[in-house]
Amino acid sequence: MLRMFDFIAMAQAKMAGFVDTARSREDTLEQKQGGGWAYVKSASHMVFKRPLMGQDSMNSVQAAHLYLSGRGWLIAEMEELERRDSPVRLRTGIPEGAASASGEAAAAGTATGSGSRKGASVPRSDSSARGLFPVSPMAPERVGEADRLRYRLSLRNGGSLALVFRPGAGQALVKTESPSRWILENRIVGPGARPVPQPKDDAYLAANAFLILSDTLLRATAASLAPPGADPQAIAAGVYAWVRDHLEFRLGAALFGTSSEVLRSLKGDCSEAAVLTAALLRARGVPARIALGFASVGRGVFIGHAWCEARLNGSWVGVDAALREFPAGVERVKLAELDGAVDLRISATNLMMRLISNLDVEILAAWKGDRSLRLRRYQGNAGEAEAYFKEILNGVGKPE
Repeated sequence: MLRMFDFIAMAQAKMAGFVDTARSREDTLEQKQGGGWAYVKSASHMVFKRPLMGQDSMNSVQAAHLYLSGRGWLIAEMEELERRDSPVRLRTGIPEGAASASGEAAAAGTATGSGSRKGASVPRSDSSARGLFPVSPMAPERVGEADRLRYRLSLRNGGSLALVFRPGAGQALVKTESPSRWILENRIVGPGARPVPQPKDDAYLAANAFLILSDTLLRATAASLAPPGADPQAIAAGVYAWVRDHLEFRLGAALFGTSSEVLRSLKGDCSEAAVLTAALLRARGVPARIALGFASVGRGVFIGHAWCEARLNGSWVGVDAALREFPAGVERVKLAELDGAVDLRISATNLMMRLISNLDVEILAAWKGDRSLRLRRYQGNAGEAEAYFKEILNGVGKPE
């Protein structure tokens, strides 16, 4: 939480006045203390005065982790939980940024929960110098031109990337410089040239709370987007074009609405585009999943992003209607692949809580085929990332 102060301050300023305190409530479920740490687990029911992110109310279960410093108890981490009975682990060691923020020395012989070595100081987290979202000082001149990209991924707090990232389709680990610094390479993944035997994809064809496949409007829409008997690639192309052309993009308007809600409103941001795309694909028997991570909007600026991936001829291919990329481009960092059975809102919130003001992406090289592309140094792009985040907050809860 020390590194997230700027984010929290901006978000609270924008959301002030939305919560109806008379009808909202919070219950303490559990408390525990030991070894200089404590946590308080609570469940909250927030009622909004007007729709916020497309919702009239929101239920959440959280654990606040507190650390006993030289200045008293400090909030070190907020953890989103799936259920009221989800277990909570009492933290140990020194929290991220605590040593530098409070002037305390890193406790001798104590390792942090984020992978710091014994006796090492906790890296300083300076969110004022480096923004909420990752910004690469160098980037290709034209977004979408590269079909191969090499970049360095690093966590500012010295934590282990293995805890938040596992290379997936189209991503390859080139070099591990340290647990918190990896060099990776992305390549465009397109449909296989020839069909290959398909594995059983029940998890990526099933209905769930977000992908409502029994919806008659969804099934009728999906049926209209490609002729009967069309191959998966043709179905994916039809679904991609329809979502791209019909969804009215509203930045920050919602956070993973259900497919039924999105199909009827045809409004939303990248999360709604991903959900609707995945539901339409599954309705036509094409395995689909949701990817979470960061994608570039140009000039080296990376933003939190969600998109759909479809299994086409044995390969997972990005179908990104929000950024108008099929197959999805390489200027992105995929951190999670979800089938939708686990609450998408909680998954996205937990990911962003870990990575806001903590992730750096440095583009090292880019290619188009065998041709190396020129990287350009951009000035002022960190300010552009900050402005983009303020746009998101301005869209949150905006009346229809």
